[in-house]
Amino acid sequence: MALRRLSRALALTWLLALAAPAASAQDRAIDLEKAVAAAQKGDLATAEPLLRELAVDNDEAAAWLGTILIQRGGDDSVGEGMILLRRAAFAGNTRAKYALAFQYLTGVGTNRDDTEAVRLFREAADGGIARAAYNLGLMHAAGRGVPRDPAQALTWYERASKAGDPYGTYAWARALETSPQAAQRWSEIAALYLGAAKAGHVPAAVRYGAMLLEGRGVGRDRARAEFWLRHAADQGYPEAALLMGDLFGQSAMGRTGRQQEEAARNAAAWYLRAAEAGVAMAQAKLGNCYFAGAGVERDFPTAQRWYRRAAEQGFADAQYVLGIWLSGGVAGTTDPVEGYRWLALAERQGHSNAAKVRARAAEKLTQDQVQRGEHAALSFISKPERPLSVDDEAPPLRPPSKVP
Repeated sequence: MALRRLSRALALTWLLALAAPAASAQDRAIDLEKAVAAAQKGDLATAEPLLRELAVDNDEAAAWLGTILIQRGGDDSVGEGMILLRRAAFAGNTRAKYALAFQYLTGVGTNRDDTEAVRLFREAADGGIARAAYNLGLMHAAGRGVPRDPAQALTWYERASKAGDPYGTYAWARALETSPQAAQRWSEIAALYLGAAKAGHVPAAVRYGAMLLEGRGVGRDRARAEFWLRHAADQGYPEAALLMGDLFGQSAMGRTGRQQEEAARNAAAWYLRAAEAGVAMAQAKLGNCYFAGAGVERDFPTAQRWYRRAAEQGFADAQYVLGIWLSGGVAGTTDPVEGYRWLALAERQGHSNAAKVRARAAEKLTQDQVQRGEHAALSFISKPERPLSVDDEAPPLRPPSKVP
């Protein structure tokens, strides 16, 4: 009997010994979850002490702490952060590999090494980090660390998208939209943009709004187009404001009387918003509004100022109009040499009517004037007010509060 009681006691002691580490491991998991949540909210005062305690023997905590230290900057913090990331990555931690890939990509805390960045991004992607697949797509598209390969980039974008990454979804849709197969895949492209837009990718909302406005890949729907474009414009994307101007401009053409006037005013107001932010096409369209007196008082000098601003950015339509105006003195200012210059610039960009108009303008000029106009065109350097493309940006995700 005594032997049986002793056996039970020893068994209970053994079970308790097993349970103690399990409880401790559970507590540490809770602490890690708390630390990560605090770090994601920017509460480093809470996150860092917990992560430091856990990072001694926890690779996930080491990866988070290493990332925080590197983002803080300074030689000491970056050095400590790199040690933590390398240790965790060597142990196989996926998050550490992903973070370390960025350090090799940027050359922060180590020598820049695109090839090593690709290797680590690939391991992180294989470990389940969707954003790593998106970054691999970017690197294949740019030829960084690997030979440039648009087809392989598309494969990585697709993989990132299917793993739930909205940046990958947008990049996949954009690559398809600019591919020779676009005409056969409009519906798929529209669905991809919608998915990314719902996840908060604002440029995707702009593209989807444009497709709704045009009825491309999806049924034309002005109400839904306005929802997505207004959302994007409210997030600071002037390209969406340009399309809002187009939306109201189309509405004005189908109306009469006060309704037409109101739609035209709305169109001009949206064009102004985009034009002031530097969108060249909006500047040219605002010039059209002032020329025609659509939604604003007719004002030729103001129209010419907006045409010039768009032309200086290299926008061919504005260069063509400005060339005509200066050649013919439409706004009261005649400068045939400068007019010839703008027409020549528009022609070089492939404007369909510029060649004929430039040839007619040349007939009225002396040889010296033509040569001066040609020389001025050759010396032209465009002055973009906004990037020609925002595709390479990683905008913050801002999903709409409600989706129609």
